[in-house]
Amino acid sequence: MDFTVFYRRVLTKIVGFIKFTHLENFFWIIFSQNKEYFGHKKDKWRKTSQFIKDNNKLFKYWGFCSDDYINKTIIDVGAGSKLRTKFFKQAKIIAIEPLANRFIKNITWCDLTDSEKVYSTPAEFYISDLKEKGDLIFCINVLDHVKDYKQVLESTIPYLNEQGIYVLSVDLHEAKTIEHPISINEEELEKLFECLGVNIFKKVKMLPDHPFFGQGEAVTYFLKRKDYLSKLNAF
Repeated sequence: MDFTVFYRRVLTKIVGFIKFTHLENFFWIIFSQNKEYFGHKKDKWRKTSQFIKDNNKLFKYWGFCSDDYINKTIIDVGAGSKLRTKFFKQAKIIAIEPLANRFIKNITWCDLTDSEKVYSTPAEFYISDLKEKGDLIFCINVLDHVKDYKQVLESTIPYLNEQGIYVLSVDLHEAKTIEHPISINEEELEKLFECLGVNIFKKVKMLPDHPFFGQGEAVTYFLKRKDYLSKLNAF
């Protein structure tokens, strides 16, 4: 018996049984997410007043005022260890962050518990309780850090209520790293918006002081549901 052929066949069956997406998930958790966690844990900027100043500057650059969403619901997708969305006064913040439990337990300055609700789950997983709850959804410097950005958008766009705004800010780049395991193409991304039922009503290139968050070129999309825009156009 040719054992080389035998083991090759066995290996082929094993690989076929364990889907590639499962392996991707394993490597994303072990490598990308661990690096992300320790990057936040060691970070000095987020625990200083400079973070608040820089964050305020960013939101104002995008055209927001701090009292725009009083008593409104903001969903912070990939919230990180420090809530950027606290820029908005008296807003109801819902945070989605896969590392939330680790951040809350191990980082003293983490403020995720200031949210009305925290989901310590990957943004790829659809949360039915959030359907059409978001007056404003933010996804800032997140999309190129996830395992499946298309699934993230497919899961989170339904959280947008009829008149809500989805703000997606992401670095567009070809190169991949452990922290940025996927590359995102501008044309492909905009086609995906079309498929998922949202239109771009505003688009901003770069950031106030930098061309990107980490690499490539930052672009920020302001999205609205097509069905709402269609109603407006009908009048």
